Amino acid sequence: MLTQTKKNIDLDLTHKKTWEEIGVWPQIIKNVTSEPLLYSKPSKIQAYSIPIVNADRGANCIFQSMNGSGKTAAFGIPAIMAVDPKISDTQVLIVANSRELIRQTFQNLQLYARDTGVTVSIGESGKVQPTHIVVASPGFFKKNMEGRGSSLNLEPVRLVCFDEVDELFNNQSTQEQIGHIFSNGFEKLKKQPQFILFSATISEDTLKNIQRYINKPIPTAYQVKKEAIKLKNVKQFKIKANEQQKRKFLDRFYGELGATQAMIFVNAKNTAEFLQDLLTNKMGRTACILTGNLRDDERDRIIDHFRQGSFPALISTNVLARGIDVPAVDIVINYDIPQLSDCGFRSPDCANYLHRIGRTGRFGTDGIALTFYNPEMTREIDETHFINTIEKEWETEIVELESFDQFKDIFKQMRPMLFA
Repeated sequence: MLTQTKKNIDLDLTHKKTWEEIGVWPQIIKNVTSEPLLYSKPSKIQAYSIPIVNADRGANCIFQSMNGSGKTAAFGIPAIMAVDPKISDTQVLIVANSRELIRQTFQNLQLYARDTGVTVSIGESGKVQPTHIVVASPGFFKKNMEGRGSSLNLEPVRLVCFDEVDELFNNQSTQEQIGHIFSNGFEKLKKQPQFILFSATISEDTLKNIQRYINKPIPTAYQVKKEAIKLKNVKQFKIKANEQQKRKFLDRFYGELGATQAMIFVNAKNTAEFLQDLLTNKMGRTACILTGNLRDDERDRIIDHFRQGSFPALISTNVLARGIDVPAVDIVINYDIPQLSDCGFRSPDCANYLHRIGRTGRFGTDGIALTFYNPEMTREIDETHFINTIEKEWETEIVELESFDQFKDIFKQMRPMLFA
């Protein structure tokens, strides 16, 4: 059974220890402290996780830390250090659920691993490439464990990392794929690899689902205090708005604050398409949408162009809510409050609210998040109740704004460089 030794850590973003003191390889230190990364010291989650993962390759660990706190390096660095570069076999698997998160993780690991002799590949169509570390989706790993065409030998695998575990272990389709990976792969091994699991939000349901698959004795769970997760550096605001008022707000937003780079989250693909048309054709602003039905190359191109500042608005469903790091994002706008639906009953998706607003205020910078809510109840939805539930869940205040002008004054105070 998976047993938890919960260590409540109030995580600040920096730690007094150096990379050398937590045992990181000299070449990795050189890589992370030089351009383009410039990580002068480890963050708290990195300082806790790296020595623990490296100390006992037989111990499973769960780590929880806030968005933007450096989780990719927290598992990416020990993943590289788990590899013996003299052995050519695949030795580490990193499992994530979205194309964008997989690609970003792969790119970061390439930077951490420069000149170490450790090779990294991204799992796309086809077979597993002959590299030390493979970053891919559960579906890719499942496919490459099946039948005569299987291309993944699990015997040399020493470490498996699951990133955004609540998304992986709570989603029915990925649960089925993970179940296949364990039943047809890891459970057949004489010696199982070390499993490490990371996320900003880990519920009791997530832990129960993990227990179905990971049963090595005494895994240790590290969970931060709830107040440490709630993104104190992100200033959260809400404003009453029906559909017409939302559109008027965006019209003034891009008319008067045009240099701003925003991520706008919606709940449905058709809303994303509507907003793209509204912003591009009626407001004269270039906007792109990113939803799960786009081709991989289209999604890659959109993310790359947004990172480069080629357009001011990226409209997305929850596909971009997790893990994606775009330092130049000035604000996150929840055009729709994130929702869960169970047999027609709708409720606020508190976890994805936190993940969405975590796209701003990365690694300790000041972030801004604005959520529209309609106080008019419908038969299915009470958005005032949704907002109140989110505030209660994360023990935080989402400050009420009365007008666009009030928002504009606050925004100018927080983003003066845009108006210099």
